[in-house]
Amino acid sequence: MKMVLLPTIGMAFSEEIEVSSLKDAAAAIGADFVEVVRPSTFHDLALDQYVLLVDESGALKADRTMNLCATDLYGFRLHGNKIYGDVLVAKETVREDGEVDIAGLSDDDVEIVMAVLASV
Repeated sequence: MKMVLLPTIGMAFSEEIEVSSLKDAAAAIGADFVEVVRPSTFHDLALDQYVLLVDESGALKADRTMNLCATDLYGFRLHGNKIYGDVLVAKETVREDGEVDIAGLSDDDVEIVMAVLASV
């Protein structure tokens, strides 16, 4: 599935990632466990379906640097919380059984995410 990678160093880019579970997403960003966070920037733009997949314990790891882009998207100025390490942008969906799930991004979704990133 396609997601946007927000590396701690360099530019964000869209990437096909072999992800069938949050465990796979964690491995893609070098995390033990992934936390799904809802960035205030997307919320403010009524784009609530987009979420960040972050390293749940990134702040505790000595080898993780702060991800400036993800931290800003998350709303650091509102609550003071920072995000460390590489981050994936995915889409949150609701399955037919009513359970919330994580999905990849369509080409249109990638364009929307990249446009938001360009404005931050």
